[in-house]
Amino acid sequence: MSDIKAVLSSIGDRADDLRRSLAAFDGERLHRWGASLSQYQQLSQQLQLLLEKGSDPVLGHFVPEPVGVGAEPARIPQLLSTRLVKEQAL
Repeated sequence: MSDIKAVLSSIGDRADDLRRSLAAFDGERLHRWGASLSQYQQLSQQLQLLLEKGSDPVLGHFVPEPVGVGAEPARIPQLLSTRLVKEQAL
């Protein structure tokens, strides 16, 4: 169980890094070619790290558990469904 916590913590850290970079995004820098490339490279690397952490094989053994159904109990079968969505099946 500690493996999954470590992986999820790492994913959270990478997501926070990317979120901070996007929050600090300076549109004025886009008018300068070098600054634009630098900013793109930073965001691209952060996204790549996040994607790599998200594809960790440890995550294949765990399934998210819904916190609650909310106001629509008719959605319970959909929440419990194990069929892949069309986009995931490809």
